[in-house]
Amino acid sequence: MPGRTSKRLQYASCGGLLLAAVMLGATPAWLNYSIDPYEMFRSGQLSKAQRETAEKKHYPLWKFAHYKRDAQIVILGDSRARALRDKYWYEYGAAPAFNFAYGGGTIPEIHSTFQAIKNDPKLKTLVVGIQLRSLDETHKGGLNRVPEARKATASPVAYLKNWFVAKQSWRVLKERNPWLAKTMETLTPSLVNDVLASSLGEPGQADADTLLLPDVVSANASNLPARELPPKFERQVTRNARSDWKGFQFSSRYMGMVEEMAQWADARPDRRLIFVIPPTVIEMQHTIDAYGLTRMNDLFRRELTALAPVIDLDFDSAITRDLGNFTDAYHFNSKVARRIVGEIMTVLGTNEQQAKRIERRRKTLRCPSPERTLTPAADSFVEGQSCRVWTEVTHG
Repeated sequence: MPGRTSKRLQYASCGGLLLAAVMLGATPAWLNYSIDPYEMFRSGQLSKAQRETAEKKHYPLWKFAHYKRDAQIVILGDSRARALRDKYWYEYGAAPAFNFAYGGGTIPEIHSTFQAIKNDPKLKTLVVGIQLRSLDETHKGGLNRVPEARKATASPVAYLKNWFVAKQSWRVLKERNPWLAKTMETLTPSLVNDVLASSLGEPGQADADTLLLPDVVSANASNLPARELPPKFERQVTRNARSDWKGFQFSSRYMGMVEEMAQWADARPDRRLIFVIPPTVIEMQHTIDAYGLTRMNDLFRRELTALAPVIDLDFDSAITRDLGNFTDAYHFNSKVARRIVGEIMTVLGTNEQQAKRIERRRKTLRCPSPERTLTPAADSFVEGQSCRVWTEVTHG
């Protein structure tokens, strides 16, 4: 009898372990389907705050889960390009547009996203937000969250099995049902605490656009108006310069990634590529000069111009002098974002109805037509109001 009892206990123990293993494997799938934190299966279940949190935790994962391959215009870039939201394009009556830009986005992420969508039959126009500091391979350590996002959204099964998605599901579950979360933690502590709550990393949690370092670099210059910046602006201008520019090395490899997009556009006459250099406050612009990169900054624009038209908004202008146009030293507000979208459309070409809608918002921002003929003495750009368009134009 004792022997039989011992075997029964062994069988019960094995059964318990098997049940635990099944629970361990099934819990992420159950959470990911029922919560669906990246809206892979359905939308409308999450609050606005939950949607924003999920996106910021992993920008590419959110974007790939929502991407529909009917977009004719795709926007790529970092947080400044992300500000050119889909709805602004629709307000002007643009063709279907999808914003594929990420907070903290890097050149490798732009390139990887382009590789993922370049063969979509309806894609006709790429709008790429880009700036000099992104062309250094040490910028954000060459971060690339896109492969992970593509893997997680490759199929419904891949999404259901993904542990990062499960971690976000667990956050939403705890927020909605604290009592249920507490019960699960009590019943299966190793499952919940050691696995779901384990540190898997937060690839999209922080936007390194606002990385602060202790080194202080003066951004004042005799040709800039003396003014007191808001504390956040001042911290970014005086501390970020070292992170942005000390030891800066222009990457030919990164530029090669950019050139691939130009080759894609050149391959067919119905494809377009346009670069947008976003505006920053003039004090931030001056940090480039302070680190001796003035010539590099100009060369950067000329190299882009050899590939496609460039809408340049990052120079001393009515827009960049007015702090009211910015939420911090790097990021413009929604009013400026709407106007930038309108100007991009103008450069790309608009119909009469679109032009009327854009004209109603045009104030201190007005881009010139890139087809304007340059005089022999002119530079490689034509200038409007707070906007320059760099393009290879035959001098008249």
